[in-house]
Amino acid sequence: MFDRYLKGDGAAPLAKGLHSRGICTAGGKAWNSETLRALLDSRQVAGIRMHQGEEAGPGAWPAIIDAGVWAEARLGTSTGRRCTGRRSASRRSATTCCASW
Repeated sequence: MFDRYLKGDGAAPLAKGLHSRGICTAGGKAWNSETLRALLDSRQVAGIRMHQGEEAGPGAWPAIIDAGVWAEARLGTSTGRRCTGRRSASRRSATTCCASW
């Protein structure tokens, strides 16, 4: 998902794709552009623990996305722009687990 977002796919088409495949949010609801952007913006996917709205260090769980990839996606969600340039193979492999969501 992060990889596709950074390559230029918008939040709404990505959410529609998840919905059409019957994939729900963790809360069992349908994906929409807002819930997808919230996931892209979430520090927890990068293994960053939050407490009362502040970063509180590394999480006790493994990151599912590379912190650099997460930061790129977060920039895109806050500015409405996404990077569509090429990335190294190591960064692409970090997004493989999310690319098929």
